[in-house]
Amino acid sequence: MGLPTECDVLVIGAGPAGSTTAKYAAEAGIDVVLIDKRKELGLPVQCAEHIPFQVIYFANSKKELIAQKINYMQTVMPTGDIITTDSKGYIIHRDLFDKYLAEKARNIDVRVFTETEALNLYRNKVKIRHGKNEHILTPRIIVDASGPNSITGKAIGIRNTSYIHANQFLMPLKEKREFTEVYFRKYIPGGYGWVFPKVDVCNVGVGVNLKFGIPPRDALKNFIQELVKQDVIIDQKLNTIAGIIPAGGLLPLSHENVVLVGDAGGQCHPITGSGVPFALLCGQMAGKYVANTIQENDLKILKEYEKECTDTFGDSLMFAAQKRKLFESYWFNPVRDFNELVKKCWVTFGEYYW
Repeated sequence: MGLPTECDVLVIGAGPAGSTTAKYAAEAGIDVVLIDKRKELGLPVQCAEHIPFQVIYFANSKKELIAQKINYMQTVMPTGDIITTDSKGYIIHRDLFDKYLAEKARNIDVRVFTETEALNLYRNKVKIRHGKNEHILTPRIIVDASGPNSITGKAIGIRNTSYIHANQFLMPLKEKREFTEVYFRKYIPGGYGWVFPKVDVCNVGVGVNLKFGIPPRDALKNFIQELVKQDVIIDQKLNTIAGIIPAGGLLPLSHENVVLVGDAGGQCHPITGSGVPFALLCGQMAGKYVANTIQENDLKILKEYEKECTDTFGDSLMFAAQKRKLFESYWFNPVRDFNELVKKCWVTFGEYYW
């Protein structure tokens, strides 16, 4: 099956946002092409792999997609105090999860192409590299779900400008656990460290703001040393990933015939870095509005997608972006009480919502 020259909808990026958008659009009988530059969908994994229990229905609770259940979270404060809060959720196998969502889209006649990258956009034409060949595709609507540095976002002048840079290792756990841990430390500037268990191994990572001058690899090295001393993990690196997380809040989500979904649209929590739930829920919205736009031949309908996303998530994401600025103020003014600042800026504390 070769790439077509025309389609109703081109979706760029077969992560949770893109595959979900493609599926819901195709369910309405819309001709959808879904492309991804990776050779194998889901790899490399660039995710801590935790999702809240509310969104597990997107996976139909398939056991093979779930590594383990999570019952609560421990927040390790700068002082060393540990605060435990209920936090029901799951650690998923993100690679299998992405493949599953793309397969669901393919089963509803979405044409899926891997090793296929959008190079640039000119009006309604998209230049694509498919394998070694270049190709021009003319879709009626373009959905960009390709991540924080989206190519179409650049073309239309809508891009993330605030980021958290993350590094993560997969490492053996000393003991199995049914809780996640987050650590707030001075050596992890503008972010936090995490330990997310996957049965007998765990994702150990940090997210930092580079403007404070400490690279994530250095922060992660210090974090691992602390965890090894505490007998949380075994000092053995099994896998490593790095990536960027948009942290500026929701962006404008539509422009003419272009729609942004997921990280491309800033649909990621600026404090926690959580993006999968927003990708799934906003992808569901986007798919329905995109299909309606094609059916009614009216691009103004795309603004309704933007309005619903903004009405649903805009205030909370912008509030979190403001909290991020407050949180980062500690590294500009370290005489502030770091412990109290964490309570004001971390979502498990009541003070966060004041």
